[in-house]
Formats: sequence, structure tokens, C-alpha cells
Amino acid sequence: MKKILILHGLGGSSKENWFPWAKLKLEKKGMKVIVPDLPNAMNPDSDDWNASIKKLIKNDEEITVIGHSLGGTAIYKLCEDNKIKIKEAIIIAAPFNDLGWDNLKLFFTGIKDYSVCNIEKCTLMYSDNDPYVPLNHAEEFKKRIQGSEILIYRKIGHFNFEGPFLDLLKILQK
Repeated sequence: MKKILILHGLGGSSKENWFPWAKLKLEKKGMKVIVPDLPNAMNPDSDDWNASIKKLIKNDEEITVIGHSLGGTAIYKLCEDNKIKIKEAIIIAAPFNDLGWDNLKLFFTGIKDYSVCNIEKCTLMYSDNDPYVPLNHAEEFKKRIQGSEILIYRKIGHFNFEGPFLDLLKILQK
């Protein structure tokens, strides 16, 4: 059974955006889906988020991780632990830096320039009119995650609704 972990972003929770919709759709396709509430979502610390996420991943299991916004950045930060093998990652509208926001500064302290992430397959989903995360952040992740692919959507904003996520289902079935 394919295991999917969906991570929310800054100020988020498991009950918002497209997460309940995606969980339902993926479970109907026979996948095990976990959507945790990450700690201190308004003022996140990447070490706390990593600790919470690592509790959900066994070192020997293959897992697909989907991260929206800061949840996508959290996937990248998991690369610090090479024992975690991520079969597939879908990083959606993730910032590569703190965007100048005070409540993100702690999250980005200590971010390394990884030459290799332990992610077998990575899809980067970004919008051309995201009000928070510019498109050049997709390029920054692509430089650092070998073999990643960028999908750019027109006029989707910050991906806060399920519209483009029919593509998500297609990506996961490949």
C-alpha cells in the first residue's frame, strides 16, 4: 500500500485548504494518507517540524511526501537526515528563504546547500501569480534536488484550493 504524508504550511492545519479533499481522494484509490498538524504553525521551528515528521516515517519504508508552502520546504529540510528515503516528493509553492517574514526566520536558520537530497523523484508545483512565493524559488529547489521537474500553473495563486490537484492524482499514479 502506497503511503502518503501531506504537510501543511505556515499557520496551517490538517483541516484546511485542499488537504481533506486530497486525503479522501487518495484513500479511495487505496493509499494510506497521513495529514498531521505540525507544531507551532504560526512561528515554526524547522527542528520541531523535522522531529514531528520523522516520527511518522520509518527509516526503511518508501513514502511519498506532499508539502504545501512551508510544508514543501520542510521536505527539503528533511534531507539533513540521509537515513530517510523519500520515494517521491511533491513540493507545492514552497519558499526557499524566509521571504523577509520575521516568523519564518527561525525556520530558515541553518539551512544547508545540499548537493544531493535523498529524494528519488521530485515534482515542483508553482503558480505564475503566487502572492507570497515568487517563481524563482522553484528554480532554487530544482538546482538542489537532482532530477526534479517544475510544473508552472497559470493564475492559481498560492494553491489554496483543490482545482489543480487533479494533476496531483495523475502525478501519484505514474
